[in-house]
Parts: sequence; C-alpha cells; structure tokens
Amino acid sequence: MLASPKYLLLALVGLAACTNSSPGLTIGYINTPKLMQQYHGTLTQRQRVAAQAQVWQRSLDSLTTKLTAASRPASEQQEQVARYRTVLQQKLQATSQRADQQLLTEVNGYLKKYGAAHHYDFIFGANDTGNIVFAADSRDLTAEVLTGLNQEYDTAHKAGR
Repeated sequence: MLASPKYLLLALVGLAACTNSSPGLTIGYINTPKLMQQYHGTLTQRQRVAAQAQVWQRSLDSLTTKLTAASRPASEQQEQVARYRTVLQQKLQATSQRADQQLLTEVNGYLKKYGAAHHYDFIFGANDTGNIVFAADSRDLTAEVLTGLNQEYDTAHKAGR
C-alpha cells in the first residue's frame, strides 16, 4: 500500500527540517579520541600522573625494604604492603580521574568558545562507540580545533613558565 500524498509531504518537510540545509544551522563534529590524544594538555597531564605514580612506587619499594629488614613475620609484612599498595592505587586512580576531568573541562571550554566564535549551532563528538555513525569529512573540525586548542594551551603554559 502506498503512503498518501499528505503523509509523504509531511515526511519530506520533516526530513528537510532536520538536515543541515536549513538556513543558519551550522553543524560540525570532532574526532574525540584523536583530539584528546593529540592535545598537548593531555601529554602534560599524563606525565604529571606518571611522575606521581613513580613517587608512590618508590615509597612502596621503600616500605617493602624496611619491612623486609624488620623482624616482623612475613605474613604481617605482606599484609601491610598489600594495604599500602591498595591505598596508593586508589590515590593514583583519583589523581588520574581529576586529571581527566581537568582535560575535559579545558577541551569543552575551548569548544564552546570555538563554536560561538565560528557560529556553530552544534559540534558533536565522534568516538569509537558509534554515537555518530556517519558524517561527511567536510564537517570534521578536529584538525582546526586541535590546532587552536594546542596554540591556546602552549601560549598559556609558555607564559606560566
């Protein structure tokens, strides 16, 4: 059975309203994993977290050495090291989560400024989970956003040195 002309016309009008051909509607997307991997702030944050992890690992190694030298039973030594290791892992996880949140705040702040400055109505984030199944390459803003984001980061951190 064929759809009535009235419903077909409504469907076409609805489809046209949802496309980017609507006057004034500007849409773009970024490749979120690529942006986060190549953002200079990500490298800096990862280095900070790794440096802190090394400090904590040295602390754990020192505790292990001291307990081994002490005249405590081996099971007590292992239990104390295991508790300390757990605490350090929790601290590392919390530190990593704070760093990730800071990165997201920086990137999202830049994207808001970029979107407003370039008159975008929407900037979507494409990732590996398929939240955007298809988008034309001409709508990919990743390289342009990444360049501006890194320039802003580099300028801010050069001045802060």
